[in-house]
Amino acid sequence: ELNLGDYKLVKKTQDSGKEYELKSWSKNDIISGNSYFYWVNSNYLEKIQEFQSQNIKVFTTTGTISSTNGIGLKLKSNNELVDSYNWF
Repeated sequence: ELNLGDYKLVKKTQDSGKEYELKSWSKNDIISGNSYFYWVNSNYLEKIQEFQSQNIKVFTTTGTISSTNGIGLKLKSNNELVDSYNWF
């Protein structure tokens, strides 16, 4: 199991290099081993319902990303980048 309470999801803009927090979790947000979670913009209700019907854990926010954004998972304690996609 992984307790997501120690992590935050951030995006980084290519133009300015600024980072913006998309999602921060509480100590009660846990993912089981060998499983996945999805972060979905809350406007995509149909996709959220599809994942939930498959018992996939879904976290939502109103945040958005674009092709010129990187996305990263960081530790809250020291801001260390744990994993990323399109990070520049």
